[in-house]
Amino acid sequence: MQDYHRVIQQRNAILFNWKISGIKTPSIIDPWDQRLVEIGSKIIEYRTQFTVSFSEILRRIYSELIVTHEVLTFNYKPNIDFDTVGNIQKKFSDRVKQARNKEIQRGTSLTGPHRDDFVFKIDGQELRKYGSRGQHKTVLISMAIAQFNLIKEKTQEVPIILIDDLYSEIDSQRENKIVENLNNMGQVFITSTALHKNNKCGDDRYYLIESDKIKKLK
Repeated sequence: MQDYHRVIQQRNAILFNWKISGIKTPSIIDPWDQRLVEIGSKIIEYRTQFTVSFSEILRRIYSELIVTHEVLTFNYKPNIDFDTVGNIQKKFSDRVKQARNKEIQRGTSLTGPHRDDFVFKIDGQELRKYGSRGQHKTVLISMAIAQFNLIKEKTQEVPIILIDDLYSEIDSQRENKIVENLNNMGQVFITSTALHKNNKCGDDRYYLIESDKIKKLK
């Protein structure tokens, strides 16, 4: 990703200069276009493959945190339209050429993975537009648990989970399900503006942070 961001920065500088000066020298940007397509295609291919496996993990975890029969889907929306992984580079290259004039007008790169999006849906409805606050919060927690499982699998180490303001926006049923799930995950740090002792999560320890001081609670 660092190499890709460097390419984008260089292209943006060239495009912005062309926009301001009105002088265009294609030979300057052509090598950066080539690198954009090479690196960007690999990112798109990886994201495509990753989404397939991660979406299934995420769907399963979300179903474990709710008491209803909602179905969560997680989809990757690349900035490049392609039919198969094998023709990503060609489609990417064609898109870069087609977007050249518009990029010069705006002075920035309009094509590539930096313009990708990921879409969450619950029962076919886009979470961003139609999801409740409780659903948004549950999806965020599902993401944290899914990342925990993925990192544990890849590194063979148990990571620490940090969840900010766990108890806001969710009802007691979801709260119980979430805490029950977190109970099997090693070290979990949870922040909250109110004390919740009704849910036990293993060897719980409670701390109060107030006026830059930390106090252990009984």
